[in-house]
Amino acid sequence: MRSMLYPVLLLTPCLTSCATGQNADVAPAMQKDSRDAAFARDFAAFAKELEAANPTLTGLSAIVVRENGMIATANFGMADAENNVAASTSTRWYIASSTKAFLGTAFARLQERGEIDLDWTLSQLAPDITFDPQLRASEVTLRIRTGYLAEE
Repeated sequence: MRSMLYPVLLLTPCLTSCATGQNADVAPAMQKDSRDAAFARDFAAFAKELEAANPTLTGLSAIVVRENGMIATANFGMADAENNVAASTSTRWYIASSTKAFLGTAFARLQERGEIDLDWTLSQLAPDITFDPQLRASEVTLRIRTGYLAEE
């Protein structure tokens, strides 16, 4: 298996503006090797520079993972500017529809590995199910569903 780095940045803004740009909480996670440790250091430096350059940044949390685990995490900005609460690893964020990006990325990776075909229809995926004809299961594909597209 390739030893590629798969960064996943979960950048979730809070609903209020940041009162100050001095709340960076950046921590290296479980580095598996020297490349991971070097990346974690670079990521921490990037996170601090980002916050310093954007003093009105809303609260933000990020995580970078690799197939063998977490490499680095970062929290910066304010989770609650009104009450002067900095973003931290315990901040609970309202994520709304941000999971769509994860699903899309997961399906793209599965297709890249040849494990799925985004052009499979719902009828092909679940041949034992009788779908309502209005759903047009023989026309609706994974590509359409994961792209959150409408089919005319």
